[in-house]
Amino acid sequence: MIQLNQVEKTYTNNNEKIIALRQVTMNVDEGIFMAIRGPSGCGKSTLLFTVGGLLKPNSGTVRIEEIDLYTISCVENRFCFSTISLSSILECARQCLGSLTST
Repeated sequence: MIQLNQVEKTYTNNNEKIIALRQVTMNVDEGIFMAIRGPSGCGKSTLLFTVGGLLKPNSGTVRIEEIDLYTISCVENRFCFSTISLSSILECARQCLGSLTST
């Protein structure tokens, strides 16, 4: 299950505060397919990036399977994003495992 509770994300552009997500609360049960739609700039990508672990919200919680996505380490969540190459694969492994060294 994916759970969002009071998730907020704001940006600042030229000293102007832009609210992308405002107190988003929702539950998505396992096996459910859903679509997110809306006009350009309404927060669709921000929501997906936040649920995907790529963009930390300013406040609120994002839980997947009862685990708070933004309080766990790289080793626990197994996320690693890099361009594909041998050096980036090794760096990814270093980040997630902490003890791997290249030779």
